Amino acid sequence: MNFAKPEWLLCLAALPLIGFMAWLAWRKRRYRWERMIAHRLRGRLSHTRSPSIHFASLGLALAGVAGLIIGVAQPESGEEWIEIENEGRNILFCVDISRSMLARDIEPNRLLASRAAALEILERFPEDRVGVLLFSGETLVQSPLTIDHSFVEQTLAQLDPNDIPVGGSNLTTAIDSGTRLLKETGQQSNIMVVFSDGEKSSEGLKEAAAGAAREGIFIYAMGMGTREGSFIPDPRESDGKFRDRSGKVVFSKLNEEALQVIAEETNGYYSEGMGAGFIGKLDSALAEMDRFQEEGKHQRVAKPAHRWFVFGGLLLIMASIFIKCLPLTPTVVLVAFIFATPRTEASLVEDGIAALKAGETTTAQQLFSEAARDSKGDHA
Repeated sequence: MNFAKPEWLLCLAALPLIGFMAWLAWRKRRYRWERMIAHRLRGRLSHTRSPSIHFASLGLALAGVAGLIIGVAQPESGEEWIEIENEGRNILFCVDISRSMLARDIEPNRLLASRAAALEILERFPEDRVGVLLFSGETLVQSPLTIDHSFVEQTLAQLDPNDIPVGGSNLTTAIDSGTRLLKETGQQSNIMVVFSDGEKSSEGLKEAAAGAAREGIFIYAMGMGTREGSFIPDPRESDGKFRDRSGKVVFSKLNEEALQVIAEETNGYYSEGMGAGFIGKLDSALAEMDRFQEEGKHQRVAKPAHRWFVFGGLLLIMASIFIKCLPLTPTVVLVAFIFATPRTEASLVEDGIAALKAGETTTAQQLFSEAARDSKGDHA
């Protein structure tokens, strides 16, 4: 059994100590009683509850408190699937996986930096549907729009330039494919987030962005790379640098112009990398978009079992109180009388007890009667 708040279980360690202290207190009272009243007179002078009843009540009370403590610790019994209905929006990640995205002008490289940025956005908007579209020379829908963010995370974790065999970086085709995918949802407003270095962008980019704008799509472009650029790594080469067919080292730079065009054309936003304002701008845009009812999301949750422990604990405490309220068999009436009376009356009672021990029953009876008259006089 698991517990949501196991730290509360530490309180259980105090219960044996409480029980031991209660036993010491009972033993101390019993010792005082045995010293005060002779054994042969206890049955006639007092009515006391038997030790078994006393400790049964104490045990039930401690067990009840233990049940309440376990209930507060929130025990969990097994798991169950529940359906969660959310209202969200559509966000499509368009990730450039061309060879140039392996350049290391940003750490660890452009592609891995894109994945980290996408995961951060995914975490920031947990209730929205997210899809992943990969592109280089062609496009590939790697993950449809879904509220299953764990599946999206797995997709992003497996980004590989070899997923698409056609080289290049056809951003125009990516925007056209993303527009068609978002249009099929039937929603009037959607967000497309592009992660790319903008290199080798094909013709018709502005027209593709204008088409996306007509469908209510806002493009938020994130430039991955630097203006200074870097060579593209290639482990097959002796110097580790990728070369074109003519044998020249390929040097890749961030092309901001292409990314700025698609952002401006759709009233979106452009940022070099994960700038400080990118998430804020994206959040503001999503806040202005209408939410729609999403399909039910099934989530595995733990079954709470605290009610049984709380209910059982309360029953045990009530049983403890009930036992205490039962008619008494032998309770310490005489001792209560001694401690409830003034000192002079208590002295008469003590003298009467001493007379009883000496066998002088007549004298003892007179002393007890006098103490009783004094007590009545004080309360008159």
